[in-house]
Amino acid sequence: MNKKKITATLMMASVGGLMGFIIAFTTTKLMDQYDAGVGFILLLLTFLFYFVAVALHEAGHAIAGVWVGFDFRLYVVGPFMWEKTNDKWSFKWNTNVNTSGGLVLCMPTETNGLQKRFAWFAAGGPLASLFTFLLFALCFYLFQGRELSYAAQVLQGSLFVLAALSAFLFLITAIPFHMGGFSSDGARFIRLMRGGDHAAFEVSLLKVIATSGSGETPERLNKQELVDAIALGVKIKAPMAFYLYYYLFYRAWSLQEVEEAEYFLKKYLEHAEEVPDGIRNGLWLDAILFYGLEKKNKDEVMKYEQLFKPSPILAKISIHGATATSFLLKGDNDEAVKNFNLAIQNKNQAVDKGIAEFLKLKFEKEIKRITFRPTLI
Repeated sequence: MNKKKITATLMMASVGGLMGFIIAFTTTKLMDQYDAGVGFILLLLTFLFYFVAVALHEAGHAIAGVWVGFDFRLYVVGPFMWEKTNDKWSFKWNTNVNTSGGLVLCMPTETNGLQKRFAWFAAGGPLASLFTFLLFALCFYLFQGRELSYAAQVLQGSLFVLAALSAFLFLITAIPFHMGGFSSDGARFIRLMRGGDHAAFEVSLLKVIATSGSGETPERLNKQELVDAIALGVKIKAPMAFYLYYYLFYRAWSLQEVEEAEYFLKKYLEHAEEVPDGIRNGLWLDAILFYGLEKKNKDEVMKYEQLFKPSPILAKISIHGATATSFLLKGDNDEAVKNFNLAIQNKNQAVDKGIAEFLKLKFEKEIKRITFRPTLI
């Protein structure tokens, strides 16, 4: 572990320890003035209040995202997930441990002023936690100096717990630190507002995500910009630099530059262990689709099928497409066509509209090839 990681770890441990001491000390003093049993009720409610504080923090990101013109697509708090598909919101249970805390996904729909816009999106969560801390703390002190009923004591204690949790979330997200490839909201805000190579790389990454996410098919991506962004990412040792191989892979594939596509896919696969579990399963799907549809390589498809595990954050067009590809290689054309059609029907569920459009066209071509019957004269 290098000095920066040690410093970040010690800083986070110090902040957590200090906050824990302050909360424990203040809570002990507070409980002395409450009736018996109030503290136990608050203890039981603390787990629920944590998710309330997280929900408000993530809502801050969402509000900031909408304010700067991003498309609000996903809202996750613990086991609860709301997702927008075809401009309609639907609820699902979140079973992915990688997003079990909280997550908001807001997609840029165009590339103007991305650096500052994304900076404010990053700042939205900590600002929301700071605001809710002040609000809950103010409401808590409005009860001070009064004779309180049992219910009012529970309410005041609840306001204190919510204020404390909001303060904790504000501190651990606003303090700038980097650890294990993860940057706090505060670190991202400062980096983007300051500029320089790190900000330039992040904007390059955001630009390609915005371009593809808005519906531009992969062949229209600028190869030189992607290559330059990777070089910059390697120079600054950016953890997400390898992610750009994903777009180079799809760009080459969409242009039928098959060998180059395989090269970029392998470069991306080399970094599979660095990708979070939920997203990594999407990488296995990409490999299944390419090796199944383009290379007709059953062994490679089986290898990645064994690695794949379902995840609720994956695009259904890729899941059904991979299933169809597997049936196709087994010679079951009816099931292949059925699942290709399911994939196409779920195209709009995908966050990356450009990749989804390419896959749709690819699947439609496969359906025509499978169902084509020559006319006998």
